[in-house]
Amino acid sequence: MKENIIYTILNILAVFNIVVLCTFLLIRKNNSYPNYLLAVIFAIPGLYFFDNILINTGLIHSAPYFFFFVQMIANLFPITVYKYLHILIGNTKKIKTYLVIASAVTILFSIVLLLDFCLLSSTEQTNYINHLSTDEYPKIMDMYNVVFYICQMIYLVELFIDIKKYRIAVKNNLSATESVKLLFARQFILLMAILNFLLVVFYILLPANIVDYGILPVVMTVIYLFVITFSIKNNAIFSHESFNALVAENKRITEYTSCKSTNWIQDGRWDSTITVLEELIKTDKVFKDNKLNLTALSDMVEEQPYIVSQILNQHFKKSFFDFINEARVDEAIIMLKTFDSKVDTIENIASEVGFNSRASFYRSFKKVTGKNPTDFVLLS
Repeated sequence: MKENIIYTILNILAVFNIVVLCTFLLIRKNNSYPNYLLAVIFAIPGLYFFDNILINTGLIHSAPYFFFFVQMIANLFPITVYKYLHILIGNTKKIKTYLVIASAVTILFSIVLLLDFCLLSSTEQTNYINHLSTDEYPKIMDMYNVVFYICQMIYLVELFIDIKKYRIAVKNNLSATESVKLLFARQFILLMAILNFLLVVFYILLPANIVDYGILPVVMTVIYLFVITFSIKNNAIFSHESFNALVAENKRITEYTSCKSTNWIQDGRWDSTITVLEELIKTDKVFKDNKLNLTALSDMVEEQPYIVSQILNQHFKKSFFDFINEARVDEAIIMLKTFDSKVDTIENIASEVGFNSRASFYRSFKKVTGKNPTDFVLLS
């Protein structure tokens, strides 16, 4: 009885937090589609926690079929996460067949749960509901949980693959990633993977009722607070205009990625293009433009973007992102050699060589030199 009170309080707090988060996402001026999807991602577990409250207070006996309704709705969670992340990375391809099959299996299983319950006598139904709040969890529910989390893992693996492909496309096209949501997408999928892994471990080690009613609301609340923090930090709470800008940027990246190479260039053109690229970097220092992208650089050398990208990949052995940022770091090193703390700041140097932020400058500097800019100043 005492445990049920604790579980009820934990789930009430989880529902309250989710209501606040959903309100924050939904009641916004100039709102956009991704915010609504993120609210749905929050709301689905919110229904689950509300159901937990009904179970632990005994109110579920007045509406037993609500429990099975929530199980069916929960199957939409991996689908919604998949859709949300695909919007962020500009992937408009249809959902893979094996993902559809995985979701169909879990949905059919949840229907089987309902049918199995309907075939029970009234006494058996009462015992079934009573067991939901004890360690005598119905075996069929344990089986359903296994199938559900396997389905989620399948979705997560596919999303990891898609985000990895997107990362390659971004680095081949952009010199700065702030205009896209690559970092947030990676953080989001990592948090979902951590959530899934922890729950699987807890289900193995502990009774299902303890995980469902005690651990899940706490872990889910912590994970979601991280999600909302990361989304604000990465400007992933969109206005209509910011979302349209992201769509346009992703469309341009997708169009470049879809270009296929052929026997496109003769040796003379290859060599001359390399020469022009080297001159643009060493003499013109075009990397100082913090908005420089592959398309702009290709216009300067009067070649198609995919051709310039192939030269960077094959001749320089670098992505566009690394090619430009290494040039920026080299320029920063020259400036840091004459660093005067009375008139210079590392942030100003970072901005002057083309970096959009202190964080991106430090990451690139560390990657190229193995040191932080401040360490380099002290050593110089």
